Amino acid sequence: MELNRVKLPKIIEQKVRTWYRLHNKKKNGFMTKSDFVEMTQQFIEEYDLSTPVAEKVRSWLVHGWSSMIEFIKTSEDNGNALDTVPTVLKVAKILSSEGKVTEDMYVHAYIESMQLQPSPFPTCFRQMVSLFFNVFDTDKDGYLTVDDLIRGLRCFGITNTEAVRAVFNDIDVNNTGKIDMECYISAWVEFMTGTDANAAMAKHFTPAIL
Repeated sequence: MELNRVKLPKIIEQKVRTWYRLHNKKKNGFMTKSDFVEMTQQFIEEYDLSTPVAEKVRSWLVHGWSSMIEFIKTSEDNGNALDTVPTVLKVAKILSSEGKVTEDMYVHAYIESMQLQPSPFPTCFRQMVSLFFNVFDTDKDGYLTVDDLIRGLRCFGITNTEAVRAVFNDIDVNNTGKIDMECYISAWVEFMTGTDANAAMAKHFTPAIL
């Protein structure tokens, strides 16, 4: 498959690039395994994670693309499905070693993952976001406050407090001061796969905050 055969709507490509840049905490233009190892350690230290939870966080952050490949293997009847996602395979291999993943490579891998029917990305992404919701929800009441969100997203490299507050307020449509798991997951899934320019994260998590 040619990498440029599938095109993303411009707004989704912009958001995927924003996601990449948010996680490129060193601002050096590429991602490596060590970046995600360091991010995992930040979560472990910030939340004093138990070993089982720390391993789940490490699995998603360090081995997320490999996990997607395993998902494809177990969910696709077509044994040749992996042949259509060469950049996904390449990114997973690079992040299993100490190679470098560029922004364009990351975007191409995302495009490939979304072209599969059904795409593994939304399912895998929901699983990851739900795990981090539970990490952020330290009092285990099933909700996040704005302070929970600020604290958690800071570990991901999202340090613009005002932008996070604005996102929280847009998600918290009933002004309850808290958001539940489904609202939180839906907001992130919309950010990564949707085309609504007025959605909470599309409005406030933009290149301007990087």
